[in-house]
Amino acid sequence: MILATSIPKNSPASSKTSSTSSSSSDQAYCERLASQLRYEDLPDACHSYRLSSRRPTDPFAGMTAGAAVEARRALSEKRESHAQIQRRMTSLGRR
Repeated sequence: MILATSIPKNSPASSKTSSTSSSSSDQAYCERLASQLRYEDLPDACHSYRLSSRRPTDPFAGMTAGAAVEARRALSEKRESHAQIQRRMTSLGRR
């Protein structure tokens, strides 16, 4: 395992860019480092990037199997699922 205490001078993240225009190569470099190092060991330049989580979140977590299948099908057909319709219809009084 390679430990990096600072960003190498020839790395994409070493070039100073404005804070509003971050390069995708800089983020890719920092994500590669983050997969090998702990957050505390990352160079300071990589701390500003929001590194993606290792596991994607499941938007259908907590639903029963049948409801999750129906919600996925409704999403692919670009229509609202039963849960979305129910939530929309019951939250109208709270506005």
